[in-house]
Amino acid sequence: MNCKSPDRGCYVYYCPKCEEYHDILLGCNSRLCSDCGKRYTDQWAKTLGSRMFDVPHRDAVMTLPDRLRPLLSKHRNLWKVVMDSAIKSLNDTLSYALRKEVLAGAIIVLHPFARDLGFNLHIHLLITEGGI
Repeated sequence: MNCKSPDRGCYVYYCPKCEEYHDILLGCNSRLCSDCGKRYTDQWAKTLGSRMFDVPHRDAVMTLPDRLRPLLSKHRNLWKVVMDSAIKSLNDTLSYALRKEVLAGAIIVLHPFARDLGFNLHIHLLITEGGI
């Protein structure tokens, strides 16, 4: 909560080019921090990107009804069920649309929070254009 606040400390440096002092506030370096965690997310995305198939991809987001949020907030063991259900529904939808059995190439990422950091379990899917 106090990430990058003055009480955490800072680096001060002098820039000879602009002839001014600049402060760089220190962060908490936590993966859970909405500010500091971006660095970890970027590293993960870069690693994941190097392992993906070199084919076009599509992004999709699946959300859940508001009435399920209190239940999922209390029972984290159900989050895996939500992720499994997402890939199952994706495969079922594609199979129905294409009128043949399809296994989607997908990366699924579960996000428990919204931008305002309120609990809003939703799933991001990175889906290959095509399937097996």
